[in-house]
Amino acid sequence: MKPIRKTPIAFACLVLTILVTLDSRAQWVQTNGPGGGTVLSLFASGKTLFAGVYSGGVFRSTNSGTTWTEANSGLTNFYVSCFAAHGTDLFAAGSLGRGICLSTDNGLTWTAIDSGLPEYAPVYALAVSDTNLLVGMGTADAPGIVYRSTNNGATWVTADAGLPPNSDVRCFAVSGTSVFAGTYGAGVFLSTNMGTSWASIDSGLTFPYVECLAISGANLFAGSGGMARFTNNGKTWTVERVGSTGYEVLSLAVSGTNIFAGTDRAGVFLSSNDGTSWTAVNSGLRSEVVNCLAASGPNLFAGTSLTGVYTTTDSGTSWIAANSGLRNATVWSIVVNDSRLFAATNNGIFASSNDGVVWMESNSGLPRFNTRSLAVSRGNLIAGTDGDGCFRSTDNGTTWIEANTGLTNRRVRSLAVKDTDIVAGTYGGGVFLSTNNGMEWTAVDSSLSNQNVCCIAVKGKNLFVGTDKGVLLWTNNGATWPAAYGMSGKVTALAVDDTNLYVGTLESRLYLLSANSGAYVSKLLDYWRPYQNFPVMALFVNEKHLFAATAFRGVIVSADNGKNWVDFGTGLGGLGYAFAVRGQNLFLGGPSGVWRRPLSEVTSIESPVFTNTHQGFQLGQNFPNPFNPATTIRYVLPARSRVTLTVFNSLGQSVSTLVNSIQDPGSHEVRFDGTGLASGVYFYRLRADERVETQRLLLVR
Repeated sequence: MKPIRKTPIAFACLVLTILVTLDSRAQWVQTNGPGGGTVLSLFASGKTLFAGVYSGGVFRSTNSGTTWTEANSGLTNFYVSCFAAHGTDLFAAGSLGRGICLSTDNGLTWTAIDSGLPEYAPVYALAVSDTNLLVGMGTADAPGIVYRSTNNGATWVTADAGLPPNSDVRCFAVSGTSVFAGTYGAGVFLSTNMGTSWASIDSGLTFPYVECLAISGANLFAGSGGMARFTNNGKTWTVERVGSTGYEVLSLAVSGTNIFAGTDRAGVFLSSNDGTSWTAVNSGLRSEVVNCLAASGPNLFAGTSLTGVYTTTDSGTSWIAANSGLRNATVWSIVVNDSRLFAATNNGIFASSNDGVVWMESNSGLPRFNTRSLAVSRGNLIAGTDGDGCFRSTDNGTTWIEANTGLTNRRVRSLAVKDTDIVAGTYGGGVFLSTNNGMEWTAVDSSLSNQNVCCIAVKGKNLFVGTDKGVLLWTNNGATWPAAYGMSGKVTALAVDDTNLYVGTLESRLYLLSANSGAYVSKLLDYWRPYQNFPVMALFVNEKHLFAATAFRGVIVSADNGKNWVDFGTGLGGLGYAFAVRGQNLFLGGPSGVWRRPLSEVTSIESPVFTNTHQGFQLGQNFPNPFNPATTIRYVLPARSRVTLTVFNSLGQSVSTLVNSIQDPGSHEVRFDGTGLASGVYFYRLRADERVETQRLLLVR
């Protein structure tokens, strides 16, 4: 473990900054898209459809998914993994720590009902039977894994006698007075007394890790590493593969006599013969990962990873996207061409002609939809994808054609225009140059010391390339690449003004490169020290203002080359990866779509006032997350405290104690190395005297 770095108290307790005097209503506003994102759960209640969106909370649709509106008033957890309903009462629960809520007005407002439940255990499943509400939990920090309430969550009691103590309850299915629980590690259990006691029914079940359950007639279906069927009159399971290789089944839905299975890498499968055989039904479905399914009348809905919600009215023969208003697509790049705003997202390319009021898909000709970069060259649009290379549009995004001749690496993370040339930075393949508007590409990475290109910036005749290990300067059309100017760490952002190049890193550093007698000199900006615990995700220069989007602090702005900084993140939700200006508005794209703010709100940084920015107790989300094998955890202490920072596995067992000491007030960071640990969800808990906070992290091998 690397030593802990601590921000000096002089900066943590009292920082002199220049503030903008703004109207109290001045803030960022989320535009109406682009549509998409990772959908964790779907639920139909009467004529209303609800979607639980990763980090976006709840969205509701009253017109079969044609449009969606945010429904988060009072919601305490924005990672909603499951829903349940009893009459007019709607319940929602989150998988990132405690957060069960009740709505009595069809999702318009929510009230927390988790008093008495374990504080930090994730909730994976909800079920309603008669007047009983059952909650299935993860085992970290939880003395029980199933809880029951008979009064709409006012009080809770444990209801897990007979369940193994170290297995998460991932799903429920209810049939009359019988409640089935699928566990992650111990198979399926049955209770006939509302959870007072449970008995195993996994004889013949070849996989103990159950992700989903569904009931169709007299059959119970369980999905995980295959598909299993259990009849009420039988005593063993029948296991059938879904797909030729037996895909992992993440979700199930029943519609009439049809059973649908959502898989981890092959979309949706249909069985019309009680699971004896399965057929792929994926036409129009863009994502291979289907996290959830829901049937409502003639409609079937699929919630996917990255690409939002899809619907079908013909049993999966054809799917169409249903994402209007579901504004949670991750935006990696934004450009303006011919007065239109374009956004490259994990759900394809979207365009808006009215500052984000309406976003339209612009994907015709794109084979897949994981777009990462955009550039405008001679009136044409160039798009870079993460796996399919480059595409060009000569009709302002109406259609796209492949532009990959000579491009030997198709993971195009960044694009830039240098004079009349286009430069593509790839992850793992270095830099490529096109002199004919993307028709052909030539590798220009001779002697390039790092092939992982993260970002590119053009300054006059010079081109700067940000890599995993610093910045490299393009000279002689790529014939030589000078050293990385003494920088260390992954470069995540570059921006230029008339005289300087600004460099932001994942390690929370901001560098200034300036020309000195024809050569560039690197300098770590001391003025950035108050923000040294906040990774820089994007930089942007507009006239005299330098904007920085950070991982934990939001957007800040400087009007004096980074000497003084002002908070400019009011109203902003989430991170930011890309800036753009259209007309009088500044746009920021990130994991929750595109946000907008008038440039007029940052035009007068003139009257300095002093403010005490002493912060309270805070535990930040680790970054990166997911991670492999290491990640950084940051936290803030308001006073000198006895501190412990511990990492637990999903069973609640301690796997690493990162901190156990008395620490001074201020910002701290520690690096957690997961080498030797299995992939999966872990939790880290910060305790400072009587204060306790827990966050979740995900290790992916």
